[in-house]
Amino acid sequence: GARIAQVASALYNRGLWWGQKGEIGKELADYTRVIEQLPGAENVQTAKSLYNRGARLRQLGEGEKAVADFTRVIEDLPGAPVEQVAQALLGRAAEWHKNGDMEKVLAQYTRVIEQLPGAPVELVARALCSRALVWRQKGETEKELADYSHVIERLAAAPDEQMAIALAARGWLQYSKGDFANFQEDTERAVSVKPTLDFATFNLGLALMAFG
Repeated sequence: GARIAQVASALYNRGLWWGQKGEIGKELADYTRVIEQLPGAENVQTAKSLYNRGARLRQLGEGEKAVADFTRVIEDLPGAPVEQVAQALLGRAAEWHKNGDMEKVLAQYTRVIEQLPGAPVELVARALCSRALVWRQKGETEKELADYSHVIERLAAAPDEQMAIALAARGWLQYSKGDFANFQEDTERAVSVKPTLDFATFNLGLALMAFG
Protein backbone atom coordinates (compact mmCIF):
# COMPACT_ATOMS: atom_id res chain seq x y z
CA GLY A 1 0.00 0.00 0.00
CA ALA A 2 2.99 2.35 -0.14
CA ARG A 3 2.58 5.17 -2.62
CA ILE A 4 4.32 4.62 -5.96
CA ALA A 5 6.39 7.78 -5.52
CA GLN A 6 7.72 6.46 -2.21
CA VAL A 7 8.57 3.06 -3.69
CA ALA A 8 10.35 4.75 -6.62
CA SER A 9 12.31 6.97 -4.25
CA ALA A 10 13.31 4.01 -2.10
CA LEU A 11 14.45 2.00 -5.13
CA TYR A 12 16.42 4.93 -6.54
CA ASN A 13 18.17 5.60 -3.24
CA ARG A 14 18.89 1.92 -2.70
CA GLY A 15 20.33 1.81 -6.23
CA LEU A 16 22.67 4.66 -5.31
CA TRP A 17 23.74 2.75 -2.21
CA TRP A 18 24.39 -0.47 -4.16
CA GLY A 19 26.48 1.51 -6.63
CA GLN A 20 28.61 2.97 -3.86
CA LYS A 21 29.17 -0.55 -2.52
CA GLY A 22 30.19 -1.86 -5.95
CA GLU A 23 27.09 -4.06 -6.27
CA ILE A 24 26.50 -3.05 -9.88
CA GLY A 25 23.99 -5.77 -10.75
CA LYS A 26 21.77 -4.83 -7.81
CA GLU A 27 22.17 -1.14 -8.60
CA LEU A 28 21.01 -1.65 -12.19
CA ALA A 29 18.14 -3.86 -11.05
CA ASP A 30 16.76 -1.17 -8.74
CA TYR A 31 16.97 1.54 -11.42
CA THR A 32 15.30 -0.84 -13.88
CA ARG A 33 12.41 -1.47 -11.51
CA VAL A 34 11.73 2.28 -11.34
CA ILE A 35 11.95 2.61 -15.12
CA GLU A 36 10.04 -0.48 -16.24
CA GLN A 37 7.87 -1.72 -13.37
CA LEU A 38 6.46 1.47 -11.84
CA PRO A 39 4.36 3.05 -14.59
CA GLY A 40 2.96 5.57 -12.13
CA ALA A 41 6.35 6.88 -11.05
CA GLU A 42 6.94 10.58 -11.52
CA ASN A 43 8.94 11.64 -14.56
CA VAL A 44 11.52 13.18 -12.22
CA GLN A 45 12.17 9.80 -10.58
CA THR A 46 12.23 7.96 -13.89
CA ALA A 47 14.62 10.51 -15.39
CA LYS A 48 17.09 10.17 -12.53
CA SER A 49 16.98 6.38 -12.72
CA LEU A 50 17.39 6.40 -16.51
CA TYR A 51 20.35 8.75 -16.38
CA ASN A 52 22.08 6.78 -13.62
CA ARG A 53 21.47 3.49 -15.41
CA GLY A 54 22.78 4.96 -18.66
CA ALA A 55 25.88 6.34 -16.98
CA ARG A 56 26.62 2.98 -15.39
CA LEU A 57 26.03 1.10 -18.65
CA ARG A 58 28.43 3.48 -20.38
CA GLN A 59 31.08 2.68 -17.78
CA LEU A 60 30.49 -1.01 -18.50
CA GLY A 61 31.06 -0.49 -22.23
CA GLU A 62 27.38 -0.83 -23.17
CA GLY A 63 27.39 2.31 -25.29
CA GLU A 64 24.25 1.67 -27.34
CA LYS A 65 22.17 0.84 -24.28
CA ALA A 66 23.54 3.93 -22.52
CA VAL A 67 22.58 6.16 -25.44
CA ALA A 68 19.09 4.64 -25.46
CA ASP A 69 18.63 5.58 -21.80
CA PHE A 70 20.03 9.06 -22.31
CA THR A 71 17.72 9.56 -25.29
CA ARG A 72 14.67 8.60 -23.25
CA VAL A 73 15.56 11.26 -20.68
CA ILE A 74 16.03 13.89 -23.40
CA GLU A 75 13.07 13.11 -25.62
CA ASP A 76 10.44 11.08 -23.78
CA LEU A 77 9.99 12.62 -20.33
CA PRO A 78 8.26 16.01 -20.30
CA GLY A 79 9.17 17.84 -17.13
CA ALA A 80 12.36 15.87 -16.53
CA PRO A 81 14.76 17.87 -14.32
CA VAL A 82 17.00 20.13 -16.39
CA GLU A 83 20.06 18.71 -14.61
CA GLN A 84 19.31 15.17 -15.80
CA VAL A 85 18.55 16.39 -19.34
CA ALA A 86 21.87 18.25 -19.47
CA GLN A 87 23.75 15.25 -18.08
CA ALA A 88 22.07 12.98 -20.61
CA LEU A 89 23.03 15.30 -23.47
CA LEU A 90 26.64 15.34 -22.28
CA GLY A 91 26.68 11.56 -21.94
CA ARG A 92 25.19 11.05 -25.39
CA ALA A 93 27.72 13.47 -26.89
CA ALA A 94 30.64 11.64 -25.27
CA GLU A 95 29.42 8.30 -26.60
CA TRP A 96 28.78 9.65 -30.11
CA HIS A 97 32.23 11.25 -30.09
CA LYS A 98 33.67 7.74 -30.24
CA ASN A 99 31.97 7.24 -33.61
CA GLY A 100 33.36 10.49 -35.02
CA ASP A 101 29.99 12.10 -35.79
CA MET A 102 31.13 15.59 -34.87
CA GLU A 103 28.03 17.45 -36.05
CA LYS A 104 25.78 15.39 -33.79
CA VAL A 105 28.25 15.85 -30.94
CA LEU A 106 28.32 19.61 -31.43
CA ALA A 107 24.52 19.70 -31.43
CA GLN A 108 24.38 18.03 -28.00
CA TYR A 109 26.80 20.49 -26.44
CA THR A 110 25.03 23.43 -28.05
CA ARG A 111 21.69 22.33 -26.60
CA VAL A 112 23.17 22.34 -23.10
CA ILE A 113 24.77 25.75 -23.64
CA GLU A 114 21.99 27.57 -25.47
CA GLN A 115 18.70 25.71 -25.08
CA LEU A 116 18.49 24.64 -21.43
CA PRO A 117 17.80 27.70 -19.30
CA GLY A 118 18.49 26.85 -15.70
CA ALA A 119 21.07 24.17 -16.45
CA PRO A 120 23.65 23.96 -13.64
CA VAL A 121 26.69 26.14 -14.26
CA GLU A 122 29.10 23.23 -13.91
CA LEU A 123 27.35 21.34 -16.72
CA VAL A 124 27.28 24.38 -19.01
CA ALA A 125 31.01 24.87 -18.35
CA ARG A 126 31.67 21.22 -19.17
CA ALA A 127 29.70 21.54 -22.39
CA LEU A 128 31.64 24.65 -23.42
CA CYS A 129 35.05 23.11 -22.72
CA SER A 130 34.02 19.91 -24.51
CA ARG A 131 32.63 21.80 -27.50
CA ALA A 132 35.86 23.79 -27.68
CA LEU A 133 37.79 20.54 -28.12
CA VAL A 134 35.52 19.58 -31.02
CA TRP A 135 36.11 22.98 -32.62
CA ARG A 136 39.84 22.31 -32.26
CA GLN A 137 39.49 18.99 -34.09
CA LYS A 138 37.64 20.79 -36.88
CA GLY A 139 40.27 23.55 -37.07
CA GLU A 140 37.77 26.23 -35.93
CA THR A 141 40.23 28.17 -33.75
CA GLU A 142 38.13 31.29 -33.26
CA LYS A 143 35.11 29.27 -32.13
CA GLU A 144 37.32 27.29 -29.78
CA LEU A 145 38.67 30.53 -28.33
CA ALA A 146 35.14 31.92 -27.97
CA ASP A 147 33.96 28.92 -25.95
CA TYR A 148 36.88 29.14 -23.52
CA SER A 149 36.30 32.89 -23.18
CA HIS A 150 32.62 32.22 -22.47
CA VAL A 151 33.58 30.09 -19.46
CA ILE A 152 36.16 32.60 -18.22
CA GLU A 153 34.19 35.80 -18.70
CA ARG A 154 30.57 34.76 -18.21
CA LEU A 155 30.58 31.78 -15.82
CA ALA A 156 32.20 33.10 -12.68
CA ALA A 157 30.63 30.27 -10.66
CA ALA A 158 32.12 27.52 -12.84
CA PRO A 159 34.02 24.82 -10.90
CA ASP A 160 37.73 25.48 -10.43
CA GLU A 161 38.77 22.64 -12.72
CA GLN A 162 36.65 23.84 -15.65
CA MET A 163 37.78 27.44 -15.13
CA ALA A 164 41.45 26.41 -14.99
CA ILE A 165 41.11 24.24 -18.11
CA ALA A 166 39.50 27.13 -20.01
CA LEU A 167 42.19 29.58 -18.88
CA ALA A 168 45.08 27.26 -19.72
CA ALA A 169 43.60 26.29 -23.09
CA ARG A 170 42.88 29.91 -24.02
CA GLY A 171 46.40 30.80 -22.98
CA TRP A 172 47.81 28.13 -25.24
CA LEU A 173 45.82 29.43 -28.19
CA GLN A 174 47.30 32.86 -27.54
CA TYR A 175 50.78 31.35 -27.36
CA SER A 176 50.25 29.79 -30.79
CA LYS A 177 49.41 33.26 -32.11
CA GLY A 178 52.54 34.79 -30.60
CA ASP A 179 50.60 36.68 -27.92
CA PHE A 180 52.98 35.85 -25.08
CA ALA A 181 51.69 38.44 -22.61
CA ASN A 182 48.12 37.13 -22.60
CA PHE A 183 49.45 33.57 -22.71
CA GLN A 184 51.34 34.20 -19.50
CA GLU A 185 48.45 36.01 -17.82
CA ASP A 186 45.89 33.27 -18.54
CA THR A 187 48.31 30.52 -17.62
CA GLU A 188 49.23 32.11 -14.31
CA ARG A 189 45.53 32.49 -13.52
CA ALA A 190 44.94 28.83 -14.40
CA VAL A 191 47.68 27.70 -12.04
CA SER A 192 46.41 29.95 -9.25
CA VAL A 193 42.88 28.55 -9.65
CA LYS A 194 44.03 24.90 -9.69
CA PRO A 195 47.73 24.33 -8.94
CA THR A 196 47.43 20.59 -9.60
CA LEU A 197 46.45 21.04 -13.27
CA ASP A 198 49.68 19.65 -14.70
CA PHE A 199 49.47 20.91 -18.27
CA ALA A 200 48.84 24.45 -17.03
CA THR A 201 51.94 24.30 -14.84
CA PHE A 202 53.95 22.99 -17.79
CA ASN A 203 52.64 25.83 -19.98
CA LEU A 204 53.61 28.33 -17.32
CA GLY A 205 57.16 27.00 -17.57
CA LEU A 206 57.09 27.72 -21.31
CA ALA A 207 55.81 31.22 -20.64
CA LEU A 208 58.63 31.92 -18.17
CA MET A 209 61.15 30.63 -20.72
CA ALA A 210 59.62 32.85 -23.40
CA PHE A 211 60.15 35.89 -21.19
CA GLY A 212 63.63 34.89 -20.13
